[in-house]
Amino acid sequence: MELSWHNITALPKNSKKRAPPLNGSLSDSDEYGFDTCTPEDCILYDISGIAYPGEVLAVMGASGAGKTSLLNILTDRGAKAYDISGTIRINGCDVEPDVLRKISAYAQQKDVMIGAMTVKEHLMFMVTFVSNNN
Repeated sequence: MELSWHNITALPKNSKKRAPPLNGSLSDSDEYGFDTCTPEDCILYDISGIAYPGEVLAVMGASGAGKTSLLNILTDRGAKAYDISGTIRINGCDVEPDVLRKISAYAQQKDVMIGAMTVKEHLMFMVTFVSNNN
């Protein structure tokens, strides 16, 4: 199953702004009286990506970059806290958020990075560890 997301923009529900109008299954842009958000206002702004079947996808970024928010939106967990626009597709077909909740999940991982290692060293260590266990 190929999961893709296109032009995902999210900001807090209580914001005086709103996600920009987009043609997609997640568009909440029919509300009036709100200004369109800018990249600085948004938790996520115009995010797109693809997760291919049979491959590992790493979502990486600094603290507060929106990694958990993206995963919450892609799995429809906690997404009600956001004003969201964009499209999520499975195998190229638009999918409604309630379907995502039924077929998807993710496990949060505690930070197990060894503080003395660089990011590259840590990733190489993890690749070796996973390869040896398979």
